[in-house]
Amino acid sequence: MPVTYEVLDLVSGSFAQFLLAIIVFYSGEVVWKERSVRVNLMFDALPVPNWVVFGGKLLALLGVLLLLSGVMMVCGIMIQTFQGYFRYELGLYVQTLFFYDLLPFLTFTALSFFVQVMLNNKFLGFFVVVLFFFFNSLFLNFLGIEDNLFRFNGNSGLVYSDMNGFGHYLPGYLSFFGYWGAFSGILLLISSLYWVRGSDLSRKARGRNARQNFGPIPRMVLAVLLLLFVSLGSFIYYNTHVLNPFYTSKQFQKLQADYEKKYKKYAQIPQPKVSGVKLEVDLFPESRKMRAKGTYTLQNKTQQDIKEIHLLLFNRPQKYKFSFSVPTQALKADEKFDFYVYTLKKPLKPGQQLRLNFELAYSNEGFRNRGSNTDLVHNGTFFNNFAYFPLIGYQEAAELGLDEIRQKQGLPPRPRTPAIDDPKAQQENFINQHSDFITFEATLSTAPDQIAIAPGYLQKEWRKNGRRYFQYKMDAPILNFYSILSGRFALKKDLWKGPQGDTVRLEIFHHPVHTYNLDRMMKGMKKALDYYSTHFGPYQHRQARIIEFPRYAGFAQSFPNTIPYSESLGFIANVRKKDDIDYVFYLTAHEIAHQWWGHQIVPANTQGAGTISESMSQYGALMVMEKEYGPDQMKKFLRLELDRYLRGRGSEIKEEKPLLLSENQQYIHYQKGSVVMYALKDLLGEERLNRAIRAYVQDYRFKGPPYTTMKDLLGYLRRETPDSLRYLLRDMIETITLYDLEVKSVTYRPIGKEYEVEITFSAQKLRADGTGKESKIKMQDYVDVGIFGEKKVKGKTETVAIYFKKHRLRSQDRSLRIRVAQKPNRAGLDPYHKLIDRKPDDNLRPALLKDTSPKAKSAQIAPPRAAFLAWM
Repeated sequence: MPVTYEVLDLVSGSFAQFLLAIIVFYSGEVVWKERSVRVNLMFDALPVPNWVVFGGKLLALLGVLLLLSGVMMVCGIMIQTFQGYFRYELGLYVQTLFFYDLLPFLTFTALSFFVQVMLNNKFLGFFVVVLFFFFNSLFLNFLGIEDNLFRFNGNSGLVYSDMNGFGHYLPGYLSFFGYWGAFSGILLLISSLYWVRGSDLSRKARGRNARQNFGPIPRMVLAVLLLLFVSLGSFIYYNTHVLNPFYTSKQFQKLQADYEKKYKKYAQIPQPKVSGVKLEVDLFPESRKMRAKGTYTLQNKTQQDIKEIHLLLFNRPQKYKFSFSVPTQALKADEKFDFYVYTLKKPLKPGQQLRLNFELAYSNEGFRNRGSNTDLVHNGTFFNNFAYFPLIGYQEAAELGLDEIRQKQGLPPRPRTPAIDDPKAQQENFINQHSDFITFEATLSTAPDQIAIAPGYLQKEWRKNGRRYFQYKMDAPILNFYSILSGRFALKKDLWKGPQGDTVRLEIFHHPVHTYNLDRMMKGMKKALDYYSTHFGPYQHRQARIIEFPRYAGFAQSFPNTIPYSESLGFIANVRKKDDIDYVFYLTAHEIAHQWWGHQIVPANTQGAGTISESMSQYGALMVMEKEYGPDQMKKFLRLELDRYLRGRGSEIKEEKPLLLSENQQYIHYQKGSVVMYALKDLLGEERLNRAIRAYVQDYRFKGPPYTTMKDLLGYLRRETPDSLRYLLRDMIETITLYDLEVKSVTYRPIGKEYEVEITFSAQKLRADGTGKESKIKMQDYVDVGIFGEKKVKGKTETVAIYFKKHRLRSQDRSLRIRVAQKPNRAGLDPYHKLIDRKPDDNLRPALLKDTSPKAKSAQIAPPRAAFLAWM
């Protein structure tokens, strides 16, 4: 939907460069107006003080900016109206366009005026202002100057959310622009003092005039502006360097490197695993604070005695307290890295348990130099347990990832993911390396007008002392991966009935205004549960919930029976046209699929984990979407996924891996995974493929260490794959295999009531290594051959397949002749993009009537591009 903040982002971004150009150009034109037409001496003789002339010119340019802001507002409203959206939010338009977005342009105007006046050369002024813009926005990064106190117009950012408004962003944003506004005022004051007047343009004369004009009032104004500038600068410094830590990119990289250098030695020390979690979390949305008390049950699942327990917090608490159910001694409390080491006075034997009790207090004081903490907000709090609760053991997730940066910090290269056969990594799951399945219970409290949500079933709800309480408990073990949310929600409910008569409660907690796509989401949940419970296995919960959170992040994430879902991702999506890909429906089905792939089937922390979790979820969502919308939607979706995969290959910075060994490479396990799984379904058959998947799920459902790997899944696929199609698994999963299919021409000629279609093509199969080096290999593969014609559907002409079959093509094949009963308009190979084709644009060509005259037989075939243009 074209909600107001989305439209504002669009028009503001579209007009930004134009406004900057207007400021640069017209500031010069306004300053030089009288001199350009040679009336400056007469104008300068008028009995008008400098500040009046200067102020008038400044106000004139301000008027232009206000006028353009009005134009942007009209454009935004027109965009909304033309798309059938009438909730204009005029107040938000005015606030944003005429104030918040205008502030940086006003300060830039002051700078541009200052440069023009001080340089006293219009074209040099243009050049210097443009040069400064690029220096300020780009070159300062290379110099390592990232502090917004020293970057002109630097600020902590401003983001509007329908759920949370401008929220906590305003204090920092306004403080920074008060600071830059005071600085701009100083520039304007200096500009007015040095305003060019008269015929003597020497520096000495201008300096003398400036001193004469620097009377009591300008002195007082300058003193006030300097005081404001210094005061706000000090206030900002206190907030961004004292209350909140500030790190440049290099400083933060060094911090990560120091953590690894100092504590990597602890990575091999055996640690207990979390087997139970009980929480009491008090959320204070109005002040963005949180208090948490909790108990972890820790169990020694190793074969060794455990003598130390290591704890890490990813966010620094204001207060913390740790205690254990057995005697311990604090050995280390490193508050720089929030890393804590406790020695057990009596070692924890294999199989034994103990309890860790903790109390934590978090608050968001002041504002940050860049960005903001968007976990704890006024309306729409959302975070997971990794962010704020203790983590057991050394955390590799805190290490530097890029080898180039690691080398600069004196660290060796780091594998992205442990090898698929690594026995130690197989003892850890891909979500949490220091926990298997846990029991879970949480009591949450929040503001009286909000609902607090965690995974589990609501046991009790009550109000006390002006606060609202919710108690949740899971009835079966879950992964140690859970979320906590709080907000002012409206609720949409429904029920789903499973094939065995089981009932699942479906709920969508949403911002009251965001009702546009609730039916799509609800339908997506139902259709997904239908398909997965039938073909993969039973759903493990009695409820499934979607909870909206603000647009600060643009993803959806699947926790046990709970799916936080960004307002910007699906709740305001505009899916109206018949041909649009219904990505709200698709994404909902994908996240529901994770209740199987990631929560029932839990892969090991090895290569290929993302393929099990994400590629299989992609497959499930594709099947749900195909059942609902048909194969034509698949063509569009698969083409998008293929393009994204090919682009991802081009930007790979380390080494591309096959699906079997994917190393958290999204373009592989998302995009390539979609294309590959759909192709396997197409060639093996949906029933055969799902039979293999269902058997795998039955055997590995909720299985703990050693956790399953892609080799296990591949084995089940092999069992259901006939020998004649085994090449598919090798090409699509075990190796990086590409195709180069090119249709050179398509011609047809009438033969009685039929048409003979001739497709001339080339077909190559290539094998690539991780660096992208390709070599040709023998091809003898099944490829879709499609011939398309036209058909009237409800008075409209649509393209339909009049022939669609698989042909086994070899590298030496050059043409196909096929008879069809209807006149063709185009034809080609792999038209639905089921194969990884490097250049899919040349797979289809328009069908041209074959000229059988003697003259034509001696003529060359028209180049494909010429034939395509002729068809167009």
